[in-house]
Amino acid sequence: MSTVGTIHSNLTGMEHTSAQLKAGYRLSLEREPGNRCDTNAIRVVNGRERLGYLNRQDSLWLAPLMDEWLIEMRAALMNYGSATITPVELTVKTTSKGDAMLSPNRGDFPQAVLHNSMLTVYFNLDGYSMETLKKVLIQYSIAMGDVKMLPETQLIFNIITTRMKELEIRTMPGMNSKLMYLSPYKTIK
Repeated sequence: MSTVGTIHSNLTGMEHTSAQLKAGYRLSLEREPGNRCDTNAIRVVNGRERLGYLNRQDSLWLAPLMDEWLIEMRAALMNYGSATITPVELTVKTTSKGDAMLSPNRGDFPQAVLHNSMLTVYFNLDGYSMETLKKVLIQYSIAMGDVKMLPETQLIFNIITTRMKELEIRTMPGMNSKLMYLSPYKTIK
């Protein structure tokens, strides 16, 4: 397995507060397709103990990738949270089957073109400045219009977005308070 990047998300339905589980605490993620409320549910566990769920918005596109055994993820609690929001950083690894997600799609249908363009940015992330990443993401947002992203494209997009937010916070530490709602990082040391 190879690590493809990190994304940020929030946990819901936590049975323990983030104060009880310290920042950096490592948790496992498991699919729960039989969940009555959400067939895309991704449960967060500590050993065998269920702690809560990954939020529905992210589970919607991550669940198919997990169901097809394309990715595995681990979660780490972030530095801050509240009674209703528990931010986590997800480390995403591809399985041997999932490595194909990082190859260009064949075809000229809109989803394939978007995925291939997103891969170009992904493979050149270290060469982009924060400003360039912002411009690229704005262009993709405009170009996407009604094009529905494939789950694997959504993953790459979120890795790129997380990278941009990390760069933004590191280059503008005075903006931490304004950016806190965008990123689970409380402060940059």
